[in-house]
Amino acid sequence: MANSNLPIPGRLYDVLLLQASDYTVSGVRTTDLLSPAGIVTVGSAITGILKLVQRVVLEFLTIKGSMLFAANRGCGFMSAIAQGLIQTDIDIYHQFAFASNTVLANLTLDATSTDPPDEILDTLALTGYDLEPGYLSLRISITSMAGTSASIILPIPTSP
Repeated sequence: MANSNLPIPGRLYDVLLLQASDYTVSGVRTTDLLSPAGIVTVGSAITGILKLVQRVVLEFLTIKGSMLFAANRGCGFMSAIAQGLIQTDIDIYHQFAFASNTVLANLTLDATSTDPPDEILDTLALTGYDLEPGYLSLRISITSMAGTSASIILPIPTSP
């Protein structure tokens, strides 16, 4: 049943679990895009590119094999960090390439014929990174099949 209080009536939605303070969706800062006051809180209903961004981030941060009844979910990026396999610039790009291919494959398997194109992953690209003591901040561009895109910064702790 459609609910007119959802972001787009009649569409399936996710609940916002990860709150970013500021990132860009199709060239517009989310603080300007999400609501008249620029505020979207954890627990808000989300659809479209924001739903896709959250799904990509959750898949990317999930260690492959860590989910009991979904062993193929996730990717190897967090495992590579934990195992100390990321030591150089080339390692960052190499591990991201492996991880992004796995994330794309997993989310492609999830897609159905009824999913709107702005919620289906087309490309995932590493546009840059910052390596600081204890953190690796990845700058990632996520593009949907509809052509909408989001640029996010994903900080990942690199030391226990």
